Amino acid sequence: MSEEGGDMEQSEEDRTGRRKHEEERDRDSRNATVRKEEDQAETINGRRVCARTCARTCALKKQRPE
Repeated sequence: MSEEGGDMEQSEEDRTGRRKHEEERDRDSRNATVRKEEDQAETINGRRVCARTCARTCALKKQRPE
């Protein structure tokens, strides 16, 4: 019985470690996505900006008639 308890404890540690590893992998993936967006940067007034910023800027311009 005590061995099973040890397995349960180890299993919980494995899950915690696995969860931490998955969070790190997800964070790395998001960072890679951001870098990829920055590589595909567009220019506004001669300055490099990422596509997300371009989309936000365009949306704001559409909301405010000049």
